[in-house]
Amino acid sequence: MSDYNEEAYENALIELFQNMGWEHVYGPDVERDCHSPLYDSVLEDSIRRLNPKAAPAAIDEALLKLRHFENAELKKKNALFMDSSEWY
Repeated sequence: MSDYNEEAYENALIELFQNMGWEHVYGPDVERDCHSPLYDSVLEDSIRRLNPKAAPAAIDEALLKLRHFENAELKKKNALFMDSSEWY
């Protein structure tokens, strides 16, 4: 029987991302709003950093859409999220 299990897989991924320069933080040690699936401060900083030429209003609209995602079936949410015409 193989010793390769969920823990080994998780540790391999953690090591892979650490080798790519990412920092691993144990989930319970992360201070965040547990009622939100998003890590808001990192999300906002990252969107602004990745889109430095975007208008502040466009960034704010993107954040609003991510934070207030419509309650719907997963397939509908995916379609809404991927509809590029909504982002421009």
